[in-house]
Amino acid sequence: MTTTDPAASPVGRALPPPSGMSVALASLRVRHYPVLWASGGIWNITRWMTIFLGSYLVDQLTDSPLLVQLVGTSFFLPMFVGGLAAGVIADRFDRRRTVVRQLTVLVPVAAAMSLVVLTGHVHVWMVYAFVLAVGVGQVVDMTNRRALVHDIVGDRLLGNAMALEALSMAAGNMLGALTGGAVIGLLGEGQAYGLVAVFYVVCLTMMSRVPSAPALVTRVERPQLREDLSAAVRALPSNRPLVSLLGVTFLVNL
Repeated sequence: MTTTDPAASPVGRALPPPSGMSVALASLRVRHYPVLWASGGIWNITRWMTIFLGSYLVDQLTDSPLLVQLVGTSFFLPMFVGGLAAGVIADRFDRRRTVVRQLTVLVPVAAAMSLVVLTGHVHVWMVYAFVLAVGVGQVVDMTNRRALVHDIVGDRLLGNAMALEALSMAAGNMLGALTGGAVIGLLGEGQAYGLVAVFYVVCLTMMSRVPSAPALVTRVERPQLREDLSAAVRALPSNRPLVSLLGVTFLVNL
């Protein structure tokens, strides 16, 4: 895949190096990144709203701690099963369009979930199915959006942009559960799922304003998915720093 300097492309025009207090927000001075970052923040809120709402609803339906914990398992299962393949897919297809497509799928799914809850026709399996769908969306979004961040801000500001992405994820973690609980208390469970659908529409609208990176349009070659996966698996054992990093990540998450 060819690379393009975002500062010289219409996708991301970096301004002169920031100074003083603006250093912490340097990436937000790059064209199109503020919209991408804001849409990611809303997406992060919906992710944790989904876990909270699903756990709350399963608890109301079953009163089973085990079945409640299966909500989180359903959410993270796609990451465990398909995380490696998702990275390869992000390198082969237009990243912005991939994010937009997964949001396009989730909007009617969330709306349908709101409808069945409002009408009293919800079953436990529906909650798991919805959470699983959002989990798949998380895998798609995380791999493609992070790569798209690099396409837009470039190498120089990547570290700063990743820090802002981490801030967005932490804020989404807090605000997602808070928002879910507040909406349930004020309006009801079905309305809370309806709000998730509305948030997806907002994310979709914002992502439609982010152009695809020119670097993704031109490819030198398009290796097969199986070949890419095999190459990644073969390369991992010989990369000791990466093995150590992944090991620490696994233990901390555990």
